[in-house]
Amino acid sequence: MALLNQMKAADFMMKFLRGDMTHITPYPFEAKKPQFDPDSDPRLPKSTPEREGIPSGYLRDFFRAADGGSFPRLHSAAVLRHGRLIACVSREPYTATLPHMTFSMSKSVVGMGVGIAAAEGLLSPEDKAADFFPDKLPLFKSPRLTALRVKHLLNMTSGANFNEAGSEMERDWVRAFFFSDFAWTPGEQFRYNSMNTYLLAAILCKVTGQTLTEYLTPRLFQPLGVGPLYWETCPMGIEKGGWGLYLRVTDMAKLGQLYLQKGRWRQEGEWRQLVPSRWIEESLAMEVDTGREGMDRYGYQLWNFPAAGSYQYNGVFGQYVIVLPERDMVVAATGGDAALFFNGVLKAVNDYFGDGAQALFSRWRAQRPGRAGLMLFRGPLRDDPAALRALRRPWAEEEPGTWRAPLAGLRRFLCPRREAPAAPPASSLAEAMPFCLPAAGKEGWFRLEKSFGSLMPFLLAAVTNNFSPCLAALRFSVEEEKLFLTTLDWDGKNQNRIPVGLGGAALQSTVRINGEAYAVAASAVVRRDEEERPVMLLNLYFLETPCTRRLKLVLCGEGKILVRFTESPSVEEAAQMLLGLVSSGEEPTAAGGWNRFAQELVQQKLAGRMKAIARPRAAGSSRRAAAQEATKES
Repeated sequence: MALLNQMKAADFMMKFLRGDMTHITPYPFEAKKPQFDPDSDPRLPKSTPEREGIPSGYLRDFFRAADGGSFPRLHSAAVLRHGRLIACVSREPYTATLPHMTFSMSKSVVGMGVGIAAAEGLLSPEDKAADFFPDKLPLFKSPRLTALRVKHLLNMTSGANFNEAGSEMERDWVRAFFFSDFAWTPGEQFRYNSMNTYLLAAILCKVTGQTLTEYLTPRLFQPLGVGPLYWETCPMGIEKGGWGLYLRVTDMAKLGQLYLQKGRWRQEGEWRQLVPSRWIEESLAMEVDTGREGMDRYGYQLWNFPAAGSYQYNGVFGQYVIVLPERDMVVAATGGDAALFFNGVLKAVNDYFGDGAQALFSRWRAQRPGRAGLMLFRGPLRDDPAALRALRRPWAEEEPGTWRAPLAGLRRFLCPRREAPAAPPASSLAEAMPFCLPAAGKEGWFRLEKSFGSLMPFLLAAVTNNFSPCLAALRFSVEEEKLFLTTLDWDGKNQNRIPVGLGGAALQSTVRINGEAYAVAASAVVRRDEEERPVMLLNLYFLETPCTRRLKLVLCGEGKILVRFTESPSVEEAAQMLLGLVSSGEEPTAAGGWNRFAQELVQQKLAGRMKAIARPRAAGSSRRAAAQEATKES
């Protein structure tokens, strides 16, 4: 079976290297993700930081430390204390009103579902996983397969060979999980694997006769007031479990508050036990050693946290829920950080609210005249309207429009009213005009030489299985004092018209890729390089994800531009997370060699091919003709 897995991986890599992105998976992509409408009601009790014992200025400094000034580490964050939402911030152009990809944070939600089902008598942690799927098993079952129990899936000690990369190459993930066998006897050691959680989701669907979302809606999501939400499914219609869940940051915080309250939630004036308290105790036993610094213990689909008695739901690239029982606090965050697990956001939470918070606060207080009497976490503080207003304002040190940090105030609670975007400065539009006139003063298309530059970032395409052809042509235009970018891919199916903000602003819109809608915001600046050539730096933020597509366009003369595609998180980071997983895991030495080989191939391929020379095409051409002619030119 290991040889077969390697052959499938090799086929996957060959298609990737040929640029055959539309046939890279063995099953066709099916658009399912809805187009979200912003929802600004957090459906949570509201308060201010001072009323819950935290100075607004201290909280503001925490958000600054969590962001760290990188691009862009923190997208949104919500802080609860004593069960009340005291702050909710979002970095422009992101918003807390839209659901965001949570990646592995969704594993903790699956763990809750298993606990609920166990309380209903539908399964037990001691049940054998193979017993749920007798029709998906190989003819000759190994002792390791028959030893696998639900608890081994929960605490990541299954030893399963079938991993995240395998999901790109298989249609029936349950069957592939059992046919790939195991690297060691279940229970022997920890190895993080999202397919463990997927199999838990499949078991829940089997025992309940419902989809996971259908099962959890009346038992968990509806009582908590969670929504809107979406959970991606596998080719067989089962929720991916280990990833694929979209939630608003305030709804993420509710899931943390639920565990802080031992599974109880107040609904219509009465307390309901949504998740059994005994299950939460078992989940938090943290009996498995992970060997990872800062996250060295693992429970049932959740991690420990350095602060005493605390724990976290952790999603890659900055999707976190941190529960701090000793502070009676929950901090939730979404982001796009390059660090895979423990990053600057988690460090800031530990510094400002962990075991050393009192010492940090003493230093913070000493630097501010008139703060001598303040005590952190110890009862209500005197109202501080100035600090409250400062928390709501964009930070003065940042460029205008870069940040907007609304506080949980009394009236416009979640997000302040957005003003209509001002028209960009005339100089900005004038600087962009050379990109709008590529062909003898006539607006038309730039044809791109064939490259690996698609509209969707590689990381986003890989985790959603939504691979689209590369861009074949693009066009800039100015209409009603706004700059627009129109893109066309090689098969002519995906054409998007995107408003682009200038002068420090980002304009929001929606793009459709293979029929699926993604909320985006676009901004650009135009500069001149050392040869006095116009250079446009354009960022396309996929607002519901950690991903940003970045384009650098250099006007080279004779109506030509050089286009270079990059993304954040970078290709290297995507390769580390995704393409380093293609080995079976049975032979660690060979696996490490294959991982390094795959990563090097991907990085070299993308680094060398994510750029193109674009040549002008006269206006009036149809999008199909533009794509066809671009194909001939390649």
